[in-house]
Amino acid sequence: MLIIVYYLIFMIAGDLAAYFIGLTVEYEWGSQVSLIVFLALYFLFLWVSWLLAVWVTKPRVPTSVLEASDLSVEQARFPVLFARNVEPHRVGNENRRPLRPM
Repeated sequence: MLIIVYYLIFMIAGDLAAYFIGLTVEYEWGSQVSLIVFLALYFLFLWVSWLLAVWVTKPRVPTSVLEASDLSVEQARFPVLFARNVEPHRVGNENRRPLRPM
């Protein structure tokens, strides 16, 4: 719900900016150029407003938890059901059968 509120706030601010930039362009170069600039800015602000709303409402992890944990990217943060094969050269051939029957 909060993301929609932020999106609307950013969208209103973007629409106002697009409107006033469009007015300035219309005063300088005419209405056809102003329409193109306004529509381009309008759709740009739709996209930018969504990105900003997602960025603002993204859950943050406390820095103390990150500093306290000594986990790298490759380590799992949950219990592992199957152990990793950390020594691939020690894999046995007991489950392998020959390709051709002898």
